[in-house]
Amino acid sequence: MEGESNNISDSRLMKGVLDEHNGQGTKGNTESSFKQLFQKVLTPNDVGNKMFVIPRRYAIKYFSHIQHNEEIDFYDSSRNSWKFRFFYCQSSKKFSFTKGWHKFVKAKSLSAKDTIVFNLYEFKNGTNESCNTFVIDVVKNVEGLPMDLALNHDAVDVDVDVALTPVLLFGKQIGWTKTKSGNEV
Repeated sequence: MEGESNNISDSRLMKGVLDEHNGQGTKGNTESSFKQLFQKVLTPNDVGNKMFVIPRRYAIKYFSHIQHNEEIDFYDSSRNSWKFRFFYCQSSKKFSFTKGWHKFVKAKSLSAKDTIVFNLYEFKNGTNESCNTFVIDVVKNVEGLPMDLALNHDAVDVDVDVALTPVLLFGKQIGWTKTKSGNEV
């Protein structure tokens, strides 16, 4: 899926990511594009340690212009800003995000098998200069959720008049939606 503009996170990403250089939004700008850089399924080490190991080929391809130990700004789909320190370990020859990663994992309640998607948002700012912003998105692993979650009232806080209905995408459950009892969405 590398380099494709139609990626699994396009529908959730906010196109109005703020340009941190001039503080102006890009909403309504027709000269913009999203490009998926890469994605990675999280390992137990990625969520248990205070670092995210970046596959070497992607670190070299997309972050080679960034100095080691420099902080990189990312935005998530809610337009929240996240800073990760880009680190290269000489002894293991691994690239990783260190400082800031643990905070992101906790805030997003990440676990192993969730997927992190890295995108590049390219746009023209108010002075018609090209700007790039990194965007990070999370796709939660839903395989571990029981299909009968709607019946398990201990697991989910549900109103008496509200039922949970599975949301399917291409026949695979990707989440839940609340509906009024007896009403179809």
